[in-house]
Amino acid sequence: MKPIRGFTLIEVMIALVIVAILGSLAVASYQGYVRESNRSEAWSLLLQIQSGEEKYFLQNSTYTANLTAAPTAGGLGLNLNLSGGNLYTPDGLYSLSIATVACAGGGGGLCSYTATANAAAGQLKDTASCQVFTINSLGQRTPADSTGCWR
Repeated sequence: MKPIRGFTLIEVMIALVIVAILGSLAVASYQGYVRESNRSEAWSLLLQIQSGEEKYFLQNSTYTANLTAAPTAGGLGLNLNLSGGNLYTPDGLYSLSIATVACAGGGGGLCSYTATANAAAGQLKDTASCQVFTINSLGQRTPADSTGCWR
């Protein structure tokens, strides 16, 4: 009589447990990489705002607080999503806002701005130091480059 060849139920269960553990590690790592790559949506749009504001300032001697209107209508002409009164990046991963400061002397113009991108939706699971990005009229940006959030 030939001996029966095959796997026991215990051996199969051990193999399944090992595959499940490796799979969960892979999924968690993948989600972390996706969140890191999604940061580029925030900082690329902030850099686009900075570029648009500087161009607008050269043409009009003032900054603008209007991100979506056409440049001929006093805005930057950015393609953003409006939801619930808030502006969001095209994929909805960050909400955008811009704060401006009026020039001294009552000239009516805006002398500085700070653009902010706050994490929304799935990006809220990103590390705490990389959930809020800002850039201002002086070119200063947060978080600091040493955090690695801007790369």
